[in-house]
Amino acid sequence: MPIDILVGLQYGSEGKGKISAYLAGEYDVSVRVGGWQSGHTLEHKGKIYKMKQLPCQWTNPHIKIVIGAGALINLKVLNDEIDLLEKEGYEIRNRLYIDKRAIVTNNGEGFSNIEKNHRMFEKIGSTQEGVGEALIRKIQRNNDIFQANKCSELKDCVVDTIQMINECNLKGLNVFIESSQGSHLSIVTSNHYPYCTSMDCNVSGTLSSCGLSPFDVRDVIGVMRTYPIRVAGNSGNTGEKEITWNEITKRSGSKTHITEYTTVTNRIRRVFEFSNEDVLQSIMINKPNIIALNFIDYIDALDCDIRFFSELSRETAKYILRKEQDLDVSIRLIGTGQSNKSIIKLW
Repeated sequence: MPIDILVGLQYGSEGKGKISAYLAGEYDVSVRVGGWQSGHTLEHKGKIYKMKQLPCQWTNPHIKIVIGAGALINLKVLNDEIDLLEKEGYEIRNRLYIDKRAIVTNNGEGFSNIEKNHRMFEKIGSTQEGVGEALIRKIQRNNDIFQANKCSELKDCVVDTIQMINECNLKGLNVFIESSQGSHLSIVTSNHYPYCTSMDCNVSGTLSSCGLSPFDVRDVIGVMRTYPIRVAGNSGNTGEKEITWNEITKRSGSKTHITEYTTVTNRIRRVFEFSNEDVLQSIMINKPNIIALNFIDYIDALDCDIRFFSELSRETAKYILRKEQDLDVSIRLIGTGQSNKSIIKLW
């Protein structure tokens, strides 16, 4: 069962793109589902990439790149991503496989405008990228969206990825699935409905979107961050109080001001204290056996880009051990900076 799946344990932006890219060399096939409203950030060869449709493991030149059956594809966004990477010398199209059932639209801008007219940002902090509207139309079987097998522009890469992934599994190829957003944004399990996304972004929902059984899974990698974030605006709360980026800068001792912006909309993120209760619920739902903890340099800025646990500050080491005790888990990946190489691997 060489299929591993990565899932966010909080409210998205836990650093899934970073972990995915870091592990890219271990896999033969990489799969992504979800919509184009969720940007996954990675660093590769000194440059920052923000992927909305493609899995971040494209950095491995030998990996098969898959967009699964449950994906919603904005044709312009997908083509822009592919063109950007191919102009920089990375081959994408000749190893890209898109499921014939994936939903495609040429009207992402129109869907976005509908969400703006409905004031979805003011109502629930929506990114207003049009994904929710596309999903509504998918359920309505509307004619202004269509399956990938009816898109002439994608004809050279459309296949049955459900069959493909299962065949790869039977052959013993290593398959990685990169889920979108985070467990507490799931429309099924969020504690803060309606302040959530339009999909189930837990392990079970992601596997369903790929056409895979839970019995196919080997490892579940749960990703969390030291201070969870939510998008700007009226996006809802978490299990702990909201704080400021000034406070995090002060606590960490950083010499430069810490501020984060959303990957897709470039708005300042809201930031909160870590909630043990939230993450314990996500662990119960997703059962991760590998835990990744990112943004550890927000605990102590001197730990930025550290590569060995023994070199972490005493305060940071104590923080990690305390989280392991609070959550009854073993933290095996520790992100210490923006670079994909800024990770401590403990196995």
